[in-house]
Amino acid sequence: WDNVKDLILAASKMVGVDPGLMATMASIESTFRTKVKADTSSATGLYQFIDKTWKGMVAKYGAKYGIAPNTPPSDPRANVLMGAEFLKENSEYLSGRIGRQPTDNDLYLAHFMGKGGAVKLLTSSPTDNAPQIFPKQAAANQSIFYTPSKVPRTIAQVYQEIDSRVSKHSKTYGMAAKELAATGKAVEVKAPATGAEPGIVTETKPTAPTLTPASPTASADAEKPKASNWGSATPAIGGGNGNTQEIDTIFRAPRGDVQNTATATTTETNNTAQAAV
Repeated sequence: WDNVKDLILAASKMVGVDPGLMATMASIESTFRTKVKADTSSATGLYQFIDKTWKGMVAKYGAKYGIAPNTPPSDPRANVLMGAEFLKENSEYLSGRIGRQPTDNDLYLAHFMGKGGAVKLLTSSPTDNAPQIFPKQAAANQSIFYTPSKVPRTIAQVYQEIDSRVSKHSKTYGMAAKELAATGKAVEVKAPATGAEPGIVTETKPTAPTLTPASPTASADAEKPKASNWGSATPAIGGGNGNTQEIDTIFRAPRGDVQNTATATTTETNNTAQAAV
């Protein structure tokens, strides 16, 4: 976290996305390790992009940041900028399709399952059997789609599991990022023992990173939103038509070396990544 926090905040400001959510997602996806790669997929880097999504994002946004087409996702500067653009893109996409502003949970779902998969889950019935609707994702992410006793979770229970994980990381790294963005003072977050929550222990002065200014991005394609029957403050759950190709856009199988939504561990570690700006 200490090695990449300034990079995450600079990219968030440049692209115009929430630095707290950016920090939360990097914590869940890679524990801030810039070179980490999944065991069972091509997912790589801070925001764990798979090859197909990475190539598409670099082709779309790389030029305005001076990112070469062959830049690997292990490049921390490129990965965090593409992560911010992906978050912005998903936010605009979901806003036009679920009839409300997406929550942090919704946006993480879009990163985890692809924006089409997120819409499909958010517009399914809360009582539907989630593994039946998402068999591929359930097979590779059993700790999300099944209880510890292997009972299939409903759509609502899957969303609750996502909420639990997002909330946990948001309370630590997300809050630290918001504090740094608001005050210019970085807070050092200490990794906890297994089962404990990390805590903020000291203040340190940040080092301001330098990133090439971004140009305005095109707005997301418009489509008539689906009505939510859960209200604006609660997940919109009610029948959708998700696209399988979109669902798998950023989908990753679980891996043993990284804490993410595919694992149930509560241990977090300080990153050893070197953030190059």
